[in-house]
Amino acid sequence: MDKKSSTSFFNVLFALCLILLAINGFSQDPKKDNRNPSEKEDSANKYNSENISTLDLLTALKIAGIGIHKFYIGEFDKKYKLVISLNEYKSGKKISTKTILDFDNEYVFWDEKGNMLFDFIDQIKILTKEEGDSVVFEFITYSLGKQEILKFKKDDPIQTFFWRSYSSTKWQLNKEIPLLTYMSSWYDERTKGYRFCGVVDLSLNSESTKKLLNSSPHYFVISYYVEEFKISLSSLLSDGMSVADIALLCQKEQEKGSDKSKYNISESELNNLGYYLMRKKKMKDALVIFKLNTEFYPEAANTYDSLGECLLALNKIEEGLAAYKKSLKLNPENKVAATILKQHNK
Repeated sequence: MDKKSSTSFFNVLFALCLILLAINGFSQDPKKDNRNPSEKEDSANKYNSENISTLDLLTALKIAGIGIHKFYIGEFDKKYKLVISLNEYKSGKKISTKTILDFDNEYVFWDEKGNMLFDFIDQIKILTKEEGDSVVFEFITYSLGKQEILKFKKDDPIQTFFWRSYSSTKWQLNKEIPLLTYMSSWYDERTKGYRFCGVVDLSLNSESTKKLLNSSPHYFVISYYVEEFKISLSSLLSDGMSVADIALLCQKEQEKGSDKSKYNISESELNNLGYYLMRKKKMKDALVIFKLNTEFYPEAANTYDSLGECLLALNKIEEGLAAYKKSLKLNPENKVAATILKQHNK
């Protein structure tokens, strides 16, 4: 055998050995991997997970601007209506209210046999993510979830905002229960510097909490309330009741107290009814409802904003601009009102 043939022979022999080894390897029975999931996902232990605590993870999330807030609201014995709202305050005064979720406390689940069952929620979870001058909220219950984006303008670029929560969050019928605040720091003339709230649980001392909130020039409160299901005003309209009679009914119910009324005479309900009438081109009827809303909720900037829009649509220019001025006074951040007043040189 010459040298060239010898080299070719050994090359072929080496290749056959590799093939046999491969076949033998693949023919082995699989071996069960008894490592835990963390070891399987991070076999090189790159993250050193056994030494990382829950507190470490929460701290990392905080640095990333992410917060997890969970609130126990208690047990229910029947179906109720729940409303989660976002209230904005400036200089201690409420300037706006926004309904985030309007739902009931019931949720559906399935047992192991596939039967559909019902129960009532007992907690509300709020995830937050700070992004510059905005906050992304994710509201989660067993039955639903909703994302909301809050955009706002800082009064001072040095100003910082921070989260504070409440621990006493069990529901009470017809009572607004605060869950979470997002409040600004404030400038202290005595110390010549910015201060912030050192209290972690705002439920511990109501007087101290009130002083803190009064000290913060700008803050938001997420709260919820529970009420019996009430008759909507729009259903009365559908049943043939006139707007004049609805307004009269609302006034009588307001005298009793809205929490005792079986009708929904909330700010948002009246506002929605007013806009419904505007869409139906019933402008004078809408005006009756919007005026009623400012009487019931005189400190709510949005009621005057809606009234101003309706008055301008009716060509009542001076009255409309006066309503927008009132709205802007209650909420200096109302860009719509500021733009309309600027267009009319007011």
